[in-house]
Amino acid sequence: MKNLLTSVLFFALTFQAIAQTDGITYQAVIIGPDALELPGVDSEGNYLPNATVAIRFTIYDSGNQIEFREVQIADTDEFGRINLLIGEANHDEFTHISWDGTPKDLEVEIDFDAGSNFETMSREKLTFLPYAYHRNITATGTLSVDDNTFLNGELQVEGPTNLNSTLDVNNQNATNLTGTLTVDGETNLNNAFSVNNS
Repeated sequence: MKNLLTSVLFFALTFQAIAQTDGITYQAVIIGPDALELPGVDSEGNYLPNATVAIRFTIYDSGNQIEFREVQIADTDEFGRINLLIGEANHDEFTHISWDGTPKDLEVEIDFDAGSNFETMSREKLTFLPYAYHRNITATGTLSVDDNTFLNGELQVEGPTNLNSTLDVNNQNATNLTGTLTVDGETNLNNAFSVNNS
């Protein structure tokens, strides 16, 4: 079986917005395994329209170990094209891929018989920017940020917090202190001060 797939149109590392699935966009044109019978012509390069195929994606790490694998069932369109999102069928395992900049390969396999007889279509280097996407960052040393930092979620600090400059609580948001408050310097209150449950 040859020429199972024309050149991949594109696959790019894309991490979609919240509430969508993280993944790699993949498009291809599937070439059928059977020759197209025409009078006086024996063509083996015919695309496969309106058919169901199984596609297996495997990502290998720099040590040639499988880091991710999934199988997707895809339906080709009238032109033999498929449009898939790598990581959609095995999302939990995809989110554990370490995008640390080390080399990775993407292998694509196809099966025309419902996933029982896969044959390799391609294996290519997977290029990506290691700083384009981060998940569950762990910093074991000092973390320095030279510009503004915006946090859209909750910030939890397990240890002491030292503020060497002004702390502003804006937009009339409440500040809740559940422990002891010790003030060693001068305190200025510009509005009413109430003490409840004293």
